[in-house]
Amino acid sequence: MVSAALMGGLRVRKKSAIARATPAIRDEHSKEKVATRVEEHLLPYLLRRDALDNPLPAHHLGRVFYHLAQRRGFLSNRKTANDDEERGVVKEGIGQLDIEIQNSGSRTLGEFFSTLDPEEQRIRKRWTSRLMYTAEFDAIWAGTVARCQVKPA
Repeated sequence: MVSAALMGGLRVRKKSAIARATPAIRDEHSKEKVATRVEEHLLPYLLRRDALDNPLPAHHLGRVFYHLAQRRGFLSNRKTANDDEERGVVKEGIGQLDIEIQNSGSRTLGEFFSTLDPEEQRIRKRWTSRLMYTAEFDAIWAGTVARCQVKPA
């Protein structure tokens, strides 16, 4: 009968032997994994881009609208005393992003983000305006209504 300690040692040696024998396999698949990770990260933005021009299945269109709703920001009806310095930084960040969108030739925020490589540039943690999201929603909705010939209520 083989002791549990001996079996544990055999398992460890077997795993390390497999790990040493497979670095070439891991290197070949690592590029595919990075491409897949980038594609998965960009999927909502790619759907938002595609929704501007192409009909999407209802599930994908739902994902687009859910993604927009998650990121649209909070709209307050309160008048509060805001720090002018902070407000200036936010407006400057929004203005820079708006210029980048115009220079790229993108029509909407989602279309612009779909062109970025998340391995090279961050997509999140940018100052965005609520108006950017409402304009994108309106553009997607108008295209969807025109393609599907849906009569809005």
